[in-house]
Formats: sequence, structure tokens, C-alpha cells
Amino acid sequence: MSRIAPVDERKVDPETAETLQKYKEMWAGDWNLTRVLANAPALLEAFGGFWAGLRKTSLSDVEREVVALEMAYLNDCHYCKPAHIMASREVGLPDVEIRRVLSGGMMEDARAALIQRVTRRIVETKGKLSDEEFRSFQEQGLSPAEMLEIVGEIAHCTLTNFTNRLAQTELDDSLIRVKL
Repeated sequence: MSRIAPVDERKVDPETAETLQKYKEMWAGDWNLTRVLANAPALLEAFGGFWAGLRKTSLSDVEREVVALEMAYLNDCHYCKPAHIMASREVGLPDVEIRRVLSGGMMEDARAALIQRVTRRIVETKGKLSDEEFRSFQEQGLSPAEMLEIVGEIAHCTLTNFTNRLAQTELDDSLIRVKL
């Protein structure tokens, strides 16, 4: 049982109900995460705006999912792991690679592994990469803009991972069925 109960959309203000409806349409379903976030309507709105903005970055959907999987692993988020297994499959990541990330390993694809490494190092150092690491990541093919975009994805995932852990968000039926 969730420590912070998902809201009943019939019992919230019209603006919050409209926002929840928008998420249902956008993500093809009713998610406990968004209904938990709706306990703080301003946060729910900020979450959606941030998510929409991140879709406009130069990172591909696959690259964004690499960050999300890495964050779900690093934060051991019971909800985000199955959610991003589903999302990763939708963007074409093979199960073997998903499994590799969620068990702490590195992906085989060089670009994906690079994104995974920089994500891990930014989290481990709280953004304080050494000049040498920063240059090395650039030399390996990540621009400063892409590193900033990865920070954005980390922030987004931190919000969802920490919310789910704090709230003890119950898995949606669609997530319970996710197997790897």
C-alpha cells in the first residue's frame, strides 16, 4: 500500500483533473505516479512541463531511456525499473541490454555506454566532474550541451525515483506484468 495515496481524480480541482487526463492520453493509461504527484498539483504541473521540455533535447529516445534505466538502477526504484523496461522496449532497446544496465553492468553499444558512464559519474560526483573527466567525455563524443541534457534527465528521474520511494507508490497493473 502506498504511503502517499494516489489522488482520486474525481475529488481534485478541475485543473488537476485536466492535467491528469492529459497524462492519461499522452502515456496511454492511468499511472499511479502521476496520481501520487497530484497530491502536490504544482509539482505535477512542473513534472509535465519538464518532461515535455526534455523531449526537445538532442538526446534520442534511446539515449534518454539509457539515462532513465541507469537512474532506476542507481536509485533502486521499484516503480521506475519496470516502467523503464517497458519504455526501453518501446524505443527498441533489447532485453539483454536492459538487463545489463539494471544489474549494474555497462551496455555494449559504445554511445549508450558513454551516456551511461557520464550519467553514473555525474550522479557519483554530484556534477563535479574533474576537468580531465569532462574533457575525456567530450573527446569520446559528448558535447557540453548533451552533458547538460543528461543532467536534465537525471533531475527528471531523481524526481520520479525519489517520489516513488518516498510514497512507496504501488505498481500499476501494467507494471506488475513486466518481466525481464
